[in-house]
Amino acid sequence: MELPEGYIFKAPCVFWREKSLLLYASGSVLYAFNTRDSVLSHKFENGHITKAIRSITVDNARSLILVASEDKILSIFDDSIKLLAKRQFGKKLVSTAVVENSILIADSFGDISVLPFADIHDIEDKGSDKDLLCPFSHYSTITATYTSAEGSIFTANKDGKVVRNSIPDVHNILNYYLGHTQSVSSLAIIDGDIEPVLASLSIDFSVKFWDIKSGDELYSVDLTQVLDDVGVVPCHIAWDSANKILLLPCSKKLFFLHLSLENGVSHVNTTTLSLEYTLQTCLAVPLEDSSQLYIVDSEGNLHIYISSLKNLDTSCKLVNDVNINLWEKDLVSSSLENSKAIPLNVAKHVM
Repeated sequence: MELPEGYIFKAPCVFWREKSLLLYASGSVLYAFNTRDSVLSHKFENGHITKAIRSITVDNARSLILVASEDKILSIFDDSIKLLAKRQFGKKLVSTAVVENSILIADSFGDISVLPFADIHDIEDKGSDKDLLCPFSHYSTITATYTSAEGSIFTANKDGKVVRNSIPDVHNILNYYLGHTQSVSSLAIIDGDIEPVLASLSIDFSVKFWDIKSGDELYSVDLTQVLDDVGVVPCHIAWDSANKILLLPCSKKLFFLHLSLENGVSHVNTTTLSLEYTLQTCLAVPLEDSSQLYIVDSEGNLHIYISSLKNLDTSCKLVNDVNINLWEKDLVSSSLENSKAIPLNVAKHVM
């Protein structure tokens, strides 16, 4: 795939624990990887989605998958990746969240709108944006969102502001998090020793950590000081809860920010994994004594690391890497055994 100069990858990737499904996108293609059976179970690319997928949201209560794409379309799938409905919007969609019997829609104009499930009637819903309730607006482009299990939605904008709103009462602003000087590109919740902490990544080359309840800045990391030879700012962060590591994919490197969460937040050290491919996104799924790390590269390939990230040596070697080429194979299957490399009939990398 030829890459435009300056292109920044930011592909969505979520883990549906109840279904053992890793859901992710590359461009306009939606993938479902069954982590229990190690099977690429579905690949949706039949033309219904015409532009890059921006977000994937799981509605576990209804067994639905909500996909927002840059063609201004919300697509709704069941857990077998069957398309159930589509809804056309007038503005580009950034992300979605499920609230009781409605869907929250964050768009590029900075609005958060409410779409009741009851208002989606058929496979080609062409309802008007004017029919939607808009309880909150940033008045600036929304660039990142995060929905917490405790009933809050965090949204960030291109001006560097992060806002926490109540769910389901989105008009109720709970906190502002102010300190970034440029656009915020990614949000994550990390599990501190006492209380969860909000992490935000900005193109001002900083990661900031916030007290969720008070809005106070707890700690800030200047990425130019801790990352090795970073040419472009990372555009995504992911939290590895098992190992207390913040993951930052950036071009052909994956940075591991090792944190101490005792009495607040502090940066301990950084390790770097140099790769032969360009990263889009990554996700760490906790196991009993380690994490399973999933990386999606610029070609839509899925790389799986099943080593314990706690045992990274100084050269940051991860020997159990299996590359699953999703463009060439419609179905890949294998079995996991004792955290060994997966014996697939595809390329396997030992670093």
